[in-house]
Amino acid sequence: MRPDLTSHELVKHLSNKESQTEDVIGLLELMQEPATPKDIAEQHPVDQKAVHEVADPLEPWGVERVSDRGHRQITTAGEAARRALATALETVEADNLTWLARSENRKQILDYLHDEGPASAQKISTMESFPVKKTIRQNFDEFEERGWASCEEQAESRTIVASLNMDGERVASTYDDLLMKMTQVIDKAPCLRDLGLECADIPLKALAEAEMEEATPRYPFDIEKRVRKLSDSDFQHFRGFQSHWNGENAKAYLTAVKEGKEFEVISRPLSLKELPTSPDEVKCVIDGLRAENYRWLMYTSDLPCSLLILDRNQMMVGPRDPSTANDTRTGGIFSQNDDLIKWAMDMYESHRRQSKDPLEISTGFSIGVGDLIELLRSRYLTEDNEVSSGT
Repeated sequence: MRPDLTSHELVKHLSNKESQTEDVIGLLELMQEPATPKDIAEQHPVDQKAVHEVADPLEPWGVERVSDRGHRQITTAGEAARRALATALETVEADNLTWLARSENRKQILDYLHDEGPASAQKISTMESFPVKKTIRQNFDEFEERGWASCEEQAESRTIVASLNMDGERVASTYDDLLMKMTQVIDKAPCLRDLGLECADIPLKALAEAEMEEATPRYPFDIEKRVRKLSDSDFQHFRGFQSHWNGENAKAYLTAVKEGKEFEVISRPLSLKELPTSPDEVKCVIDGLRAENYRWLMYTSDLPCSLLILDRNQMMVGPRDPSTANDTRTGGIFSQNDDLIKWAMDMYESHRRQSKDPLEISTGFSIGVGDLIELLRSRYLTEDNEVSSGT
């Protein structure tokens, strides 16, 4: 990903109307499923060149991925950005948003009037990092022409003072909100791009209070290590998605299971052949199956992410398998923000309602927990590594 990307540059690119593609939002929406530039161009409809103008810069920004066969698909980071832009366009007309995004000076001046109130070009030009008086005055005229401000000449000094009206205040607030969301899309892209598209409704502004742990090809298990550290937290109820099996994670949380803390875990569809086979990991599975405070459910299709919620105090969301998500880096988001926890709970509950008994799904026929435990013991454990009767 490009380390120099700013939220302003991303908005400028997505709102660009100088190319053949005036409806970038619509074009990106077509990329929710893998498609070739030719297919996208035919559906939009535009020339393939316009598709490349929009799509080519997106991959290094983490908002699009390209398959070996040339199929393009928007990532969850890209879908979150698309939705943020679409929301902004409900308040600010596309032409106005495009004009505002073309120059950072325009937002800077608009923000000053929004935050500080009426001011003259002379006064603003004396502020550090602001453009010269002439440039500010030209923007005053544009603001007035677009219906955002009024410019009045002061009788005594004959100085032109600009003040935003309600439309101008609304534009300033909306654009500022959009840039804050885009900042989080960029900052959290290593995680967001590897989540399922149904995670694109994650509250972007709340991510400013979240921390992201990254995993790289050199250190692929850094996210998992941080997840294991949470097993020492003071919690009573664990909820989560088990989108992949990690024996070290299971062992880390086994102590909490034995202490009587409540666990409810939803896994993706898996067969008995996918259960762990090493004695240590089989012991973890058997201990969990035996525990009355451990409930296992199975979702009927793939899960969109890894998810962990401790009580209603902490949450973590990350890719299905952090160690194999991509060839560069990925990330897991950790937070105690109320909005993110609510989002995580809603995500969990919506999948919980569609989950079923895992034993029947896995085997294709009804099997008791006791029978499954006996099957695992007889197949993978010897007398030397039997599970103790106390677990």
